[in-house]
Parts: sequence; C-alpha cells; structure tokens
Amino acid sequence: MGLTEAIHAIIDERTNAIVSVVGKRYTKAELQPKKLWKYAAVIKDLGMTKEEQKGMWRVENL
Repeated sequence: MGLTEAIHAIIDERTNAIVSVVGKRYTKAELQPKKLWKYAAVIKDLGMTKEEQKGMWRVENL
C-alpha cells in the first residue's frame, strides 16, 4: 500500500503503526496525522526519505 493509504489506516485505527519500505516504524503519536479527504492526509515531518515516501508501506499491529 502507499503512504496515504497507510496513514488513513492509522487514522481510522485499523492499525497501531506503519512500516516503511526501509523498515522504519511510525506510530500515530509520532506522525500526528490528519485526514484531509479520501485521497489526502498530512503528517508531522519526521525526516522520511523520498525512498520511504514513494515506497510500499505495511501496517503493523502491536
């Protein structure tokens, strides 16, 4: 899944964390996400690389 879809999964509480293509794990508390509409969201800048942003993401339940 893409980054926006992963962020929406966190916002909708379908997961506790998302993991990037490089294996870095992000939680809802860290990202502080806000859903703008169905296809957009904003998150806190945590120094994600372009590789992470454009790569595949997976959800992780703690």
